[in-house]
Amino acid sequence: MQKRKAAITLLTLSLAVTSIVPGSFGTENPLDTGEKTSHPATVDVYDWFQIGEYLKACEYVRFYQSIADNLENTFTKFSDLLVKEHCSSQTLIKQLVEVCKTLPLKDPQHQWSNEELKPLWDAQGKLYNAIIEEEKKTPESCVFFNLGSGALDLAWGIPQIQSNQEMLKQRVESTGQTFATLSSYELYKGVYGSLNPDVVHAMEIIMSVSSKVADPMEELTDADISRAVEAGKVIRALAKQHKLLK
Repeated sequence: MQKRKAAITLLTLSLAVTSIVPGSFGTENPLDTGEKTSHPATVDVYDWFQIGEYLKACEYVRFYQSIADNLENTFTKFSDLLVKEHCSSQTLIKQLVEVCKTLPLKDPQHQWSNEELKPLWDAQGKLYNAIIEEEKKTPESCVFFNLGSGALDLAWGIPQIQSNQEMLKQRVESTGQTFATLSSYELYKGVYGSLNPDVVHAMEIIMSVSSKVADPMEELTDADISRAVEAGKVIRALAKQHKLLK
């Protein structure tokens, strides 16, 4: 398991932990969110939701392996979202893709070393830092970026690190803390109030599970983790249906 710290912002409170899972990974791409519809009032927030998903997925070796046969097309979609939202990180995406091309991503049995992965995490870290600055520009971009990032981490990331309880707790706790900030910070109250009640309910489940991690009198159970994972899946499913808003 490869682990690295990412820059911390008000709403990105978690460690950017990279996950290396040896063995057969299959071909699942966690970012297949379907075709977007044209909805002037919501298209911007769905773009930022997907940007959050993409950036979170880039913390996992498994993601790069899952898209190894479609690497450039996948990152072109990511880049197109950034262009649409007037971000300036496209060059950093190209650099990340070039690093990926030097790695044996198509070998599921490959045993990764820290030294071998360093160029990948350096390129990913530069992209991360650049996008974190971009997502702060409006309350909407900030909220939906973090909603997408947290939902993917729970729904897709957590099942891959079940054997590492400490890392699992860190991720659940940080996502819950981030969602708690989204729900209570004055700057984001208007955006939070516009969310679909089903999204709010899923976020509340995640916040409830997260609160148990910090409480020494509580024990985080497998059932708690499952609730958080399922809540993350609900948010992603609603995003795919373009139903994040009321």
